[in-house]
Amino acid sequence: MRDQLAVKADQGKLNSAQQATQEINGVVESLQNRSEPWAARSEVSSRVDSSVDLSVRLDTKLGELIEANVSGQLPDTGSLLTTVNDLLQSLLTQLSGLLDGLLGGGAPPLPIPEPEVPPVPVP
Repeated sequence: MRDQLAVKADQGKLNSAQQATQEINGVVESLQNRSEPWAARSEVSSRVDSSVDLSVRLDTKLGELIEANVSGQLPDTGSLLTTVNDLLQSLLTQLSGLLDGLLGGGAPPLPIPEPEVPPVPVP
C-alpha cells in the first residue's frame, strides 16, 4: 500500500492518492487496537500513532486540493502542494519505519529496481 501511494502521488492522481491514504489509515488504525506483543513495543505504537495522524492530515489536505481543483479556485496552490508533499513524504517515512519495526527489515527503497534476467543457457 505504501508503494501504491507513492506511485499514485508521483503520477499526480489526487483521487487515487486520497483513496490509498484512506485505505492505509484503515489498516494502521486496526493496528492500534492489536494486543500482540509486537504491538505493545513503544517503537511500533509511536509509529502507528504518527502514521494515523499523518494519514488523516494528508487525506484532509488532498480533499482540499481536489476541491480547489474541481471548483477552479486555486488560490495558493504552491503552499497547499508543498504541505501535501511534506505530509506525503512524512507518511511514507513513518510507514517505512513501521514496516521496519514490524518486519525487522523494512521496505525496499523506491523505486524498486527490476531484477536482472540471467542469460539463457546454451544447450
